[in-house]
Amino acid sequence: MWLRLTSALAGSASRSNRGFDANCKRAVPGGPPFLFVEPFCSGSLACMNAWIFLGIAIALEVMGTFLLKLSNGFEKWQWGMLSIACYSACFWALAPAMKVLPVGIVYAIWSGIGIVAASLIGIFAFDERLGGLQFFFIAMILIGAVGLNLSVTQGTGPA
Repeated sequence: MWLRLTSALAGSASRSNRGFDANCKRAVPGGPPFLFVEPFCSGSLACMNAWIFLGIAIALEVMGTFLLKLSNGFEKWQWGMLSIACYSACFWALAPAMKVLPVGIVYAIWSGIGIVAASLIGIFAFDERLGGLQFFFIAMILIGAVGLNLSVTQGTGPA
């Protein structure tokens, strides 16, 4: 089971009650009394919200990339400023997802889907051309992102 370490607030765990803190988290066996473990994505609502935040972060990152292309290297500064705003909002949306889901899974899905979406925008909005091998490797990225998403079950970690 995937576990994440959290620090208990000062005073919430003493040596006499080392087994549990105020939130009933279990102490790490043989570890310091201030480290506790809890399963990631322990509640279905928290897990659902994490995936929603991840989706919002992906959309904002793709929009920021699209706007960055429109800025033409910041020659059109309005598009560049909107791009910076989208990237900033993207990280604000990504942070809550990383509180609940494993960072490796979040980053792989975020970057993988972002790469695929940016490639599609390049093809359809900017008339960019990709070769067969490039399409193949973009498809591999998409397959990997979907596979990672399917391998994480709610409340229990990787399948």
